[in-house]
Amino acid sequence: MFFYWMSRTRGLRRLVKWFNLTRLWFYKLGESYRELESPLILNHYESKTYSQNGEDGILDEIFKRIGTTNKFFIEFGIEDGSENNCRHLLVNKEWKGLWIEGSPEHVEKASKFFKDHPVQIQNEFITKENIVSLIQKSEAPKEPDFLTVDIDGNDFYVWEEILKNYRPRLCCLEYNASFKPSVDFIMTYNADHTFTPVRNYGSSLKSLTGLAKKYGYQLVGCDKKGINAFFVRDDLVGDKFYKAGHDVDFHYRSPKYHGFFFGFPNI
Repeated sequence: MFFYWMSRTRGLRRLVKWFNLTRLWFYKLGESYRELESPLILNHYESKTYSQNGEDGILDEIFKRIGTTNKFFIEFGIEDGSENNCRHLLVNKEWKGLWIEGSPEHVEKASKFFKDHPVQIQNEFITKENIVSLIQKSEAPKEPDFLTVDIDGNDFYVWEEILKNYRPRLCCLEYNASFKPSVDFIMTYNADHTFTPVRNYGSSLKSLTGLAKKYGYQLVGCDKKGINAFFVRDDLVGDKFYKAGHDVDFHYRSPKYHGFFFGFPNI
């Protein structure tokens, strides 16, 4: 009986895997086809220096198009600073900024490694209640050139609090690509939330794009991995981006991680 159950379970797992990998293949095919439509599509410029995926190249290209003003960044969830969205800007592009990280061990390591660079590093656990006061402790201008939000959970709520008080020119948000572009999803706010690898975390791209529209930002692209979405402030978009606006179906990129579950498992 045990081996019969195991064989049936393996068969079910194979079926689920086949279904999700087939679905991912169709998404990838469509995404590759869409990327042929214009050289302005940001995926053409992806490259990695210190970012997790191709964010470094995308950021270089966006700032090439919209320019810079104060070269100030704000980023949280940096771990030890070795791999994130702003290290390339800090080390290679003469930027300065603010990093916030919840782990004391990571902050200690980052503080030692980047002690000769113009970055303030705060050791704080971020909530929507404290994020504005944390930023106010720094020298951050009201319109920093770049904000990147990656806390694997309450990103939607924290971003909204920031946008009530600050006007970054470019924002990068991690979205939950497990939810298709037609789906509105925002996790229930939990100030004590820490990431677990299951589907019901963060926000869908559609929900983030709706928030962006409310505060005057336009979706200009997502990375190929299906992790980060990029939003440029309305007054800076012009004709610099292909299909900029709120076309979630076009810009969505499927999750190229945990292929067995099409993103994270729904448990």
